[in-house]
Amino acid sequence: PALSNLVVKDIRQSQGTV
Repeated sequence: PALSNLVVKDIRQSQGTV
């Protein structure tokens, strides 16, 4: 599933690492 992808995206945005 893409759940993991969403989580990683959220964490990346939180860290400010695009």
